[in-house]
Amino acid sequence: MTGCAPAAPTRDIRPPPRSLPLDDLRTPSPSDNIVRCPTPLESPAVTDQPHDGLFRWTFQTPTNAAALLRSIIPADLRDVIAWDRLTLEPGELPAPAGDDDRRTDLLFSADIPGGRAFIYLLLEHQSTSDRDMVLRMLGYMTRIWERFRASDSGPLPPIFPVVVAHARHGWRAPVAFHDLIVPTPSSIPTLAEATPKFSIVMEDLGQLSNEDLRAKVLGAFATLVLWAMRDARDGRELIANIDHWASEFVQALEAEGGAEALGHLFRYISRSTEGLRFEDLQAKLRGFAPAAEEIAMTIAEDMHKKGLERGLEQGLERGLLLGQRNTLLKQLSLKFGPLGDEVRVRVEQATAADLGLYVERVLTADTIDAVFTSS
Repeated sequence: MTGCAPAAPTRDIRPPPRSLPLDDLRTPSPSDNIVRCPTPLESPAVTDQPHDGLFRWTFQTPTNAAALLRSIIPADLRDVIAWDRLTLEPGELPAPAGDDDRRTDLLFSADIPGGRAFIYLLLEHQSTSDRDMVLRMLGYMTRIWERFRASDSGPLPPIFPVVVAHARHGWRAPVAFHDLIVPTPSSIPTLAEATPKFSIVMEDLGQLSNEDLRAKVLGAFATLVLWAMRDARDGRELIANIDHWASEFVQALEAEGGAEALGHLFRYISRSTEGLRFEDLQAKLRGFAPAAEEIAMTIAEDMHKKGLERGLEQGLERGLLLGQRNTLLKQLSLKFGPLGDEVRVRVEQATAADLGLYVERVLTADTIDAVFTSS
């Protein structure tokens, strides 16, 4: 097992002339086939959903994505995909209203007999299964085809949907579109023909053992990412399983960019894991990867410092708001006399921007209502 991604054969992997015109396919560089961790230029963004950045950062690299997808896609399709021509499609698909924080997706294209196909890889990181996941997937697939159609009037390429999930209690929602429909479309042949029929391939991380993860033959770092996503909700579970991945930590460290990659992994763990005592993580890492222990502790100190800084910033913000409110209340009482509870509540609920307006208006307002009402 290599440090970050299994090697791909060295060859020209540029798309053929009849490639998918989705925002102009990028031309993969030879570096796409180098065994490596993702580079610092591709570092995951810090978001409210740390799963997003780490998953995208890791599996946007075609060699990492190919290794993961080959372990998931059924053999009849897997064996006819030209994996060394797997290409990451640029750009992001527009999300349905209210769906932006639920979706981490990567769209790839690859050669299959007779043309090229899209492979849509989606991370579903919600804590519970979404009964309408297949319905959402239909919407995503439609958007992919619509974007394709905007620049190509030829036949639509097939889309193969893959979902990686880690719901807290395992995936329990339908994976076939017909399972959402009542009465069952197959009960009436004409109805069945009129109803879209497709299924998603679901990889439920919660149902994979340590042995199952290792059997995927991913690079060491990519394997650690899936392990962390599987176990990160429970600090005790994560610590209980970490010894199993000693060799992967060592291999990831030895790979090009390994220290940077593990830094991102530990940031993810520190932000996502409930009930984790970093002293326990430190003790485990010290036993088999002292260098990794140093990285983890550096990250822990950095997160602690940032937490203190953010706490100070929030404290200063609260202090400024309190000062503005007290100033406004004093101005109001001096100009208009004793204040009622309604006025005090309104001041307490005002935002910083509102308070700035009220402080200006009180200087010229003839009545207390005029302070709170724009003319």
